[in-house]
Amino acid sequence: MSKEKIKITKKLYSRFDVSNVLDLSFSELAETDNRKNDVKIKNLFQEYNDLFYDIPKIGNQSHSTLFVQSRDYINDFYDPKDDQIEALLDRIEILEEEVLNQQNSSITSDNEHPIYNNGSFLRVEGSSNPNFRYFMYKGLAHYLTNVTKKILYQKYQPGRDENDFIITLSSDNELPTQGPQLRDGQDLNNLE
Repeated sequence: MSKEKIKITKKLYSRFDVSNVLDLSFSELAETDNRKNDVKIKNLFQEYNDLFYDIPKIGNQSHSTLFVQSRDYINDFYDPKDDQIEALLDRIEILEEEVLNQQNSSITSDNEHPIYNNGSFLRVEGSSNPNFRYFMYKGLAHYLTNVTKKILYQKYQPGRDENDFIITLSSDNELPTQGPQLRDGQDLNNLE
């Protein structure tokens, strides 16, 4: 065997050089490895993406369950839509009460029929009495006698021919809800 000489060298640093090259301060007392958590999260999302279309939309282990759990976690178990839903339900309740009050309004209210205006005169075609007429007031059809017809014609349709303003109905079925009969001047005064 041949003899070879190996030269070993050693570099020495002075105390001044060491403090310039190495950080001697403590930044952590214990070593933590965050890479383990990062790998777990990456694996979770990779698995989720791989299984995305295999997961059912609804059910115990489904997209909807994941959604609800995540939403609750993000919102600290509070859904801001709940406040909106509650406000809308309160509004619906108020509106339903208003509709009910309007439907139950009394005859003395200033209601008007949706088709026949207040002040209109109605006649039913084919009636046994050709003078059988009604007067629309506060949304109701009031039966008229000859005396009350003349008074109301002069008040609501002065100087006009009655054929110009009387509405002829084809049958009793078209007649709106009836109000009290108007037989004389006293009944007319009670309308107001």
